[in-house]
Amino acid sequence: CLSWLTWCLIRGFSSAQRRTMLQTLALSGIILCGLVILEHFKWIKMPWWPRNPLIWGNGFGLFANRNHTSTIAAITCVLCAANAYDSHRSKSRLWRLFLAGAALPLACIFINTSKAGVILLFIGLTTWLGTSAMRKGFFQKMAVTTSLIMVIATLLVMSGGGVGARLESGEFTTAGARTMLVAETL
Repeated sequence: CLSWLTWCLIRGFSSAQRRTMLQTLALSGIILCGLVILEHFKWIKMPWWPRNPLIWGNGFGLFANRNHTSTIAAITCVLCAANAYDSHRSKSRLWRLFLAGAALPLACIFINTSKAGVILLFIGLTTWLGTSAMRKGFFQKMAVTTSLIMVIATLLVMSGGGVGARLESGEFTTAGARTMLVAETL
């Protein structure tokens, strides 16, 4: 993996090649989140996804641990936001596709009620918007960033569903839950 990553870094991809790779990753994530939602509502069946209710519970998505599915969804949301911004800046109409496509990963995070997905979504969007604001128009972009974060936080509180309840519960910080997640990851 490190050899491949090193090769990718020193290869010197052009801007168009990097843009195509990021768009492909975002579209793949959107399709994957769509499949997860369809499988969750039992509209399709994915027999190769791990399901062992005795060990992992009902599961959600293509991983045994539902936090991993939310992680993929959070990364896809950040990629969709970045691709929508880049497409809008380059006057491409693809920004609409990526903006609308971000709805599936967001729905995936809310249906899953995973704390990890919500936290990674906040961290990812904040980091991306913060680093993109370091160019010109810093204060305007930070105001937009703050507004966006407040809108997402408001949506979480107003949803009143499982995400807010899971964020309020103390099970996230208990040693047993952390130990179990580390053991599953290993």
